[in-house]
Amino acid sequence: MQSPIEVLLVEDDEADVNATKTGLRDAKIASRVHVVRDGEEAMAFLNQDGAFASAPRPDVTLLDLNLPKKDGFQVLEEMKARASLKSISVIQSKEPTSAKALPGTL
Repeated sequence: MQSPIEVLLVEDDEADVNATKTGLRDAKIASRVHVVRDGEEAMAFLNQDGAFASAPRPDVTLLDLNLPKKDGFQVLEEMKARASLKSISVIQSKEPTSAKALPGTL
């Protein structure tokens, strides 16, 4: 049996969190989903800071671009700037509503 993948879900909408978890379960994807609600929490999780000191390194990050405190674009920029985070796969969970975009993102 395969080890579950570590998924970091960065999402502030509870309905979207539930839909994502249901989708992963229904698709029979063995996963451990870790939910954070804003961009600041996402970076703390990824950097294993504070309350997230023992957080696992995610295999994939599902990232809402429209977040409170620090938006998804800022999270992507910070991830690309750190060698230790660059290799983590990132999937946008919503269409961007902003006119700005980062080259190389989905």
